[in-house]
Amino acid sequence: MRLPRAGASHTHDPIVTAPSETRLQGLSAAQARERLGLPAWARVAGYVGRFSSEKRVQQIAESINWLPQDWHLLFVGDGRDKIEPSDRVHVLPPTRNVGDIWRACDVAVVASEAEG
Repeated sequence: MRLPRAGASHTHDPIVTAPSETRLQGLSAAQARERLGLPAWARVAGYVGRFSSEKRVQQIAESINWLPQDWHLLFVGDGRDKIEPSDRVHVLPPTRNVGDIWRACDVAVVASEAEG
């Protein structure tokens, strides 16, 4: 479903702004990483959601093998699929306060077969 951009003349405008309840608390990325137990110097790819096969979380976790050594993966959530933590793969339980999570991440990862 596409949302019309504010002031757009039609619903197929490619720019979409969705409201967010996420409030970043003014932390730097390094501060957010330290708060979450991640190295302050790391590059971080983050996934927040349900751990299940249709979300392809195992494939995301395996991607660490192809990333440069300064990259870490951060998974936040839970579900049927279990993510095995390692020195570069970090797993945290679900939280309502995702501001620090997103502040700590350089990129968000979505690999879902359905939904996005």
